[in-house]
Amino acid sequence: MLWQKIEERLKHKSRVSLTKKTVLETKRNKLEDAVIDGTIDREAYQRKHTEINDKISNLNNLIQEIENNANLNINLIEEVLAFTRNIHTTYLHAPQFLKRHYLRFFFEKLVVKDRMIVCASFLRSLLLKIE
Repeated sequence: MLWQKIEERLKHKSRVSLTKKTVLETKRNKLEDAVIDGTIDREAYQRKHTEINDKISNLNNLIQEIENNANLNINLIEEVLAFTRNIHTTYLHAPQFLKRHYLRFFFEKLVVKDRMIVCASFLRSLLLKIE
């Protein structure tokens, strides 16, 4: 359900950006036709053409960013789902930096001495659920 909402939002942003890009490309084509026909001068053409190309470039960057975020969101959701399905196995196979994040789901503070946990403070919200 959550993933579907995220996916739909990303698709919508992508469609809007692609539509804007298509409109700008059409304007650019008309501008090129106008300079060929001689209805606008070369200076106005260059100014508008540069402006339109800059906007198209910005939209291309935005579209790429949306696609990158979609891939990142997919990877994050896969990790969270794997974590909720089998916490122990996911933790064992996770990279070190991710293991630290996983521990933050359960512990407020861990004190380690000589590679052994000496003191563990569980999160208050977790303690309330356990009780």
